[in-house]
Amino acid sequence: MRFSKNRLIGLALIILSSSFMAACGDSSDLKTQGKNVINQLSGEDKQQQELKKYNNYIDFNNRGLNRIQEEANTYINEMGQDPNLNKKEEYTSGTNYSNWDEIKKLPQEAPAMQEFDDIAKELIPVAENLDQLLTSAREYYKAKDYKDDQYAKGQELHTKILAEINKFEALYSKFNQALENRQRVVRAEQMEQAKKEGDEVRYNLINVATKMDKILDELNAEKISAANVLSTDLTKIKPLYEEYNQAQKALRDAVNNAKNKDELENVERYVEKTTEFKLEVINLIDRVENKKTLSNSEVRYPRNVDGTPEKLADIQQSATSRYNRIN
Repeated sequence: MRFSKNRLIGLALIILSSSFMAACGDSSDLKTQGKNVINQLSGEDKQQQELKKYNNYIDFNNRGLNRIQEEANTYINEMGQDPNLNKKEEYTSGTNYSNWDEIKKLPQEAPAMQEFDDIAKELIPVAENLDQLLTSAREYYKAKDYKDDQYAKGQELHTKILAEINKFEALYSKFNQALENRQRVVRAEQMEQAKKEGDEVRYNLINVATKMDKILDELNAEKISAANVLSTDLTKIKPLYEEYNQAQKALRDAVNNAKNKDELENVERYVEKTTEFKLEVINLIDRVENKKTLSNSEVRYPRNVDGTPEKLADIQQSATSRYNRIN
């Protein structure tokens, strides 16, 4: 099972007044000018709609899919992956995403975004079913109904949950890849725009976010979690840490040198979180180098344990929240 990793994506739709002027300057004919302006507005309306739809997918990922993935991991840690139910443990956390009616409509909404819509049509019903199964399992164990039926329903739920987790993870992996592909394009455009405008703070904000994701992407690619963290390939993590360290230092310098520092409160809070992330990567490297094993309870609840991918992902999620307040 992989740990859940939030996607840090900041989008800004910039509409320049010069684009309207260009549309009006295409012809001296007033009717043609009017058509050009209408076409320009229509294009921008579509951009706005696409941005709104895209952000709705991001919100679904952050508030729904990530949470379901986390709970699937928790269920596996508690109840195991063996087809036969582990009767020594109880699963009592559960999840319950509340916006299924709205999210089911999203793939059909205009404008079409095939890269997300096609995957979402398959993913949404599977995610909803898994969400409901995990909620049923929570209620079953909290009520201790297994004492009445000798784990009969528990075994039934266990079989269904394991099957649904396999389907969910395969589809969620495709969905995440689509997010990553779009994210690379968006970030490259934003960084290029910031560079042209000489906005060092914005440029370094995005650069740090990119470097942060690289570290988590590598841990994810290696399928590292608290359970096998000592298997982390530090020959790959250490160079990524050095890249991140340099990017984070450049961000700190840019913020410290900014003329409008009184306007950068949210940026400074984001920088604090990126510093936490840096220190946590150091903890992870130290844990692996010194072979600091985790107890069973730490493996089950790793988000507060130093030197785990889960804690890193948690810090990145908090950084994401602070980053989004900047935009």
